[in-house]
Amino acid sequence: MTDQAQLLQLEKDMFTAIRTRDRQMLERILDERFELRVPGNPPVDRAGFIAAILAIPGTILSVESEDLEARIYGDVGVLLGRQRARVQMEDGTTVADLGAFTDIALKRGGQWRMVLAHSVTLPQ
Repeated sequence: MTDQAQLLQLEKDMFTAIRTRDRQMLERILDERFELRVPGNPPVDRAGFIAAILAIPGTILSVESEDLEARIYGDVGVLLGRQRARVQMEDGTTVADLGAFTDIALKRGGQWRMVLAHSVTLPQ
């Protein structure tokens, strides 16, 4: 499998891990140095990100990417795209979210691991 294909699979696995709230998969995907950056909010480390995913209220109906691109710069991979998510709240309402993201991964020991995620909310 090419590096580009591995990176695209890493991102798909990330969306699956979020949708299914799979702690073990998130821990495999995210490097110990992982950080989430969202403009206007403080940085979130790996443990905080995983805790936030596990604490999302309601049922995660979908998390998917659009226009996903993978670029390779040696042992650095950059993933770009849009993320669309839908969550059904406990009262039955559905909340939708659309954001643009840039995720950075490093290749160590033949494996890609995510080290940085940057996300910006987009208008629906």
